[in-house]
Amino acid sequence: MTITQLRDAIRKQPFEPFTICLTDGRTFRVKHPKFVAIAPEGNRIFIVFGPGEHYRVLDAFLVTSLDYVNGKTRRRR
Repeated sequence: MTITQLRDAIRKQPFEPFTICLTDGRTFRVKHPKFVAIAPEGNRIFIVFGPGEHYRVLDAFLVTSLDYVNGKTRRRR
């Protein structure tokens, strides 16, 4: 994935929550565009903020996909 694709996902109007999937299987849910930070001229590294004051510094080269739920919640039976 490129940082441009991530910027596009963050700037999408209206914003759609998405999950960042990494090569090692970890995932990070982005519920609002303010939960991701990219340096203005950055082309690889970004920060994802979690609950409280938790955050992760990630490398865009390790992202395998951005998964969208399309606003639908899955129900378990």
